[in-house]
Amino acid sequence: MHCGVDLLTERAGPRTQWLVEVWGMIGVILVAAAVLYSAVIMVQFSYDFGIYSDGYLSVQMWIPQGFLLIGMMILILAALARIFTLLTVRRP
Repeated sequence: MHCGVDLLTERAGPRTQWLVEVWGMIGVILVAAAVLYSAVIMVQFSYDFGIYSDGYLSVQMWIPQGFLLIGMMILILAALARIFTLLTVRRP
């Protein structure tokens, strides 16, 4: 994906590259928020119904599914940090 974006923006000016990067981070936040929302519903469902995994360990499924929540929150925070950096750091 980065190769495709770089090929498209390589010939653009610095302002256009900056705008593409900001809008890309906004897109990342929107997609991660949608996954986070559906993951919350999934974890809540697994917790409410007491769903266990198959196999020898028989772990409650909301425990491993909860890592998806953590991952999406970290992704949103990283994209927000990148937007903050793009808005505050002056480019040469």
